[in-house]
Amino acid sequence: MNNYELINIEKLSETLHMFDLTSKQNDGVIIIDYKPFEFEIKFQNEKIYLKSKIIGWNFVTDFIKMDFEKSLRYLLVKLSIYIIVAFFLISINQPSFTPLVLFALITFILITVLFQLTYYLHYRIKHEHFKKNIMDWVMRSVK
Repeated sequence: MNNYELINIEKLSETLHMFDLTSKQNDGVIIIDYKPFEFEIKFQNEKIYLKSKIIGWNFVTDFIKMDFEKSLRYLLVKLSIYIIVAFFLISINQPSFTPLVLFALITFILITVLFQLTYYLHYRIKHEHFKKNIMDWVMRSVK
């Protein structure tokens, strides 16, 4: 690690401390814990690398920790499988369902899908806002 990287890491750590954000340093990498996200900032060869992960046990990725950029794909696949299984189960038992039960099941499926997509949008906005703040702090620390 060169002097440039050490100075930037130190300045960024001070900024994070001012905002009471938990962070760890490991081999020139700063990891910021901002629930439900984990941001990793790396200064290398006078470049800045920023990666983000969404921590497990949330409404978007369930118990899996993954890159936030991949979480939309995961969510869409999960919801598609959920809808296919639900409609398959409804089609098998259709003669025994009354119209009211069928309406309740379809409503439940739609509410679940909308609830998870709403959480994804909430996390997306929170992610982009905090990512912008991190990049501002990094740019200030580099000057």
